[in-house]
Amino acid sequence: ISTQSSACLAFDGENRALKSKIERTEGVISQRESAITGLERCVHDMVSLRDQLSQRIKEDELTRTKLYSTITDLRGNVRVICRVRPLSTTTTSKEANISYPDFEEREIEIAMDSSPASSSPHAGHCVFPFQFDRVFQPQSSHEQVYNHVAPMVEHAFAGSPLTIFGYGPPQSGKSFTLEAGLVPLVIQDVCQRCQELERTKGWRYTVALQLLGIADEVLYDLFLESETHETTMTAESARNQENALLNIQHGADGTTTVSGLSTIILNHNNFSMDNVVSLMERASRMRSLVSKPSRCHSTYMIRISGKRKDGTSLKEDSTSAILNLVELAGSANVSEPDTVRSEASSSSVSTPTQRSNAKDDLYDKDQSLTCIMQVLFALSNKESRIPFRNSKLTNLLQHSLAPESMSLGGPGTTPKILMIAHVSPLESQVAETLNTLRVAAKINACVLGTPGGNSNIGANNGSNASTTSLNKVRRT
Repeated sequence: ISTQSSACLAFDGENRALKSKIERTEGVISQRESAITGLERCVHDMVSLRDQLSQRIKEDELTRTKLYSTITDLRGNVRVICRVRPLSTTTTSKEANISYPDFEEREIEIAMDSSPASSSPHAGHCVFPFQFDRVFQPQSSHEQVYNHVAPMVEHAFAGSPLTIFGYGPPQSGKSFTLEAGLVPLVIQDVCQRCQELERTKGWRYTVALQLLGIADEVLYDLFLESETHETTMTAESARNQENALLNIQHGADGTTTVSGLSTIILNHNNFSMDNVVSLMERASRMRSLVSKPSRCHSTYMIRISGKRKDGTSLKEDSTSAILNLVELAGSANVSEPDTVRSEASSSSVSTPTQRSNAKDDLYDKDQSLTCIMQVLFALSNKESRIPFRNSKLTNLLQHSLAPESMSLGGPGTTPKILMIAHVSPLESQVAETLNTLRVAAKINACVLGTPGGNSNIGANNGSNASTTSLNKVRRT
């Protein structure tokens, strides 16, 4: 009995200890339940704050986009830059007398002597001045040129189409600037921007690359060749693929597609410049098969599409953009440089008939460039009929050139157009250089969208598109 009593007392002690422990545990549980309730309220508040901040970020992004769009519109929706190609290390030709008089690198002057046989009282040393948004000298790098283009690429992510034209006579450096420079740099920049937006904003992007060749108004798929037969494809088979398969189609939503055109999906999360260089080499081989490179327009189309889950609903935000980089076929050579010299030795005041003849002469140099200029002039003058169908190229770029009011793309689709005039530094090509700069001066006078965007620049090139700086010659 004594043993049992001792055991019972021990059990009572343990029981009281356990009850005390249970009470303490229940107290801890109660405190933790209160803490959990507080945390749940905090999480609810944080989720609400997150949704508010997400909405504010979207509104701020929209505001920033609108402000940036306003800034770019004020700078002009049509911009013109000039690039003088580097002098080849193997050339023995004499350099032209080209100078860059301003510190801001926006002016270029071509100096030459008029014909010694001229009897004009204005004969002598003549200077042809031109002013553009930017002039890049021969020593400029691809990166420097792209730094001028990059803000326009950023604007394209807001939904505004961007079209970059590279034009000029043969041997003026168009392929050097576009194929070896801007195209790889644009693709690299687009992939990096997609990675950053996916990481920070939750977007999911798809980047697609297409390359269309146009020679003699015939469409060619310049990415068609495959690794299995690219070495055996003949020029005849390449030309035969011109096809009924390729067809330009305009959608009701303001998009343009080419049915049957090869599409390469770029892995922007594993970008490699080597892959892009390989694509450029492949396209160059194909272009040489379908036509002479100087007769074939190359249009690189970079299509970007993105989606993002909305933080406050099950809906998805979506965006799309297209960037066109067009290397125009080489404009016709001017075989009579004396015509320029005779113009330099004539009176600086030209009659309307002379200006009209000069305009017609410039247009006849390159039919495709003529069609582009006709479209830009018609858009600038707000004409009721825009001649998009005058060429396959302008038909392809119809929705990338038409302003928002004429396009079906919806708000925010004001197009941006950049013309890059390429000129040679050689004296033997000074006639082609002047003609290229004159065309650039005409285009620089075009105003799309917000009035006044290009007017301050065009003012130094003449009062209107037909009286540009090509008629301004300084004689010393």
